Amino acid sequence: KIMSYWVSQYKSNSELIDSLEREGIVHDKRAIEAMKKVDRADFCPKRPYKDCPEEIGEGQTISAPHMHAHCLELLSKHVPEGGKVLDVGCGSGIFSVYLAMLVGEKGKVVSLDIYPELLEKTRHNIMKNHADLLNSGIIETRNADGWFGASDEAPFDAIHVGAGAENMPRALVEQLKPGARMVIPVGPEYLYQNLKCVDKDEENKVSIRNITECRFVPLQHVS
Repeated sequence: KIMSYWVSQYKSNSELIDSLEREGIVHDKRAIEAMKKVDRADFCPKRPYKDCPEEIGEGQTISAPHMHAHCLELLSKHVPEGGKVLDVGCGSGIFSVYLAMLVGEKGKVVSLDIYPELLEKTRHNIMKNHADLLNSGIIETRNADGWFGASDEAPFDAIHVGAGAENMPRALVEQLKPGARMVIPVGPEYLYQNLKCVDKDEENKVSIRNITECRFVPLQHVS
């Protein structure tokens, strides 16, 4: 079940997350707790508590809250305390902070974006109320081509991709550790895509299933 865009407007971050839980978008207590610790207004100055995507510059958007909740729900059980995760196309930075809440003080989140200007906004947004995550190195931001991931930090317990890939990036699949999961939108640019759940079992066998239709900005290559 996915909530409709452009419908729901709330007065606070807590009220927004409570609504996502009531609607059955998110059930996992760790995911809910993580989202409640991170005020969306720090990352989305325009209509932060409305359930819709918003522009954040460089032709990019911050996903609607229900989509973030859905992705976090899919990943949460694969993100242990002390784990290492990859956030590709980190954009506003909000999902990286959600992931940091899950990995805790001994974990690490590697956050990639191809746009240097957007990465500066990512860091600025995180510094508002979560500067400790950058200062301690729990979140490491990199200006990089997300198609290639971060092989020097692999393997990862989980990978989140916040932009639509035309096809499945092989490097990202390879960087999943056994037992890990990736959530990624795959499909044509600027059209509807499928949000896919990619699981790698303990014997390195990969299985892929479609979760829902979605629409993300393209996962860009370095030109």
